Amino acid sequence: MSALSAAGCGSSTNAFAERNACREDAAYGLDLRLAVGLPIRTGAGSHLALTLDAFNIVASEVGIVDRALVLVDPNGATLIDGAGNVTLPLVANPNFGSLLIRRNDLRTIRIGLRMEY
Repeated sequence: MSALSAAGCGSSTNAFAERNACREDAAYGLDLRLAVGLPIRTGAGSHLALTLDAFNIVASEVGIVDRALVLVDPNGATLIDGAGNVTLPLVANPNFGSLLIRRNDLRTIRIGLRMEY
């Protein structure tokens, strides 16, 4: 299995990745709110409500993926020949295809007390 196909960039072996083959899946989110009125009157038509908010219920592992197949080796030597050609020391990226940053936040629950007029 090639590094490109392992990272979800198509199944071509010994070939370039197809156009748009390395795009990530879409990020989804689901937020819920539950509000329950309390039987306590605070005067002049206002009342209290207990709220429960749940954010990002369907959190996913979707995010920005490391797409750099090779990196410049900071410990290697840069070579410049007499014609001005520069050769950089490259190494394989061990984190290629892994998740760098999530696109959405983690699951969060918030409990509140709300006064409505």
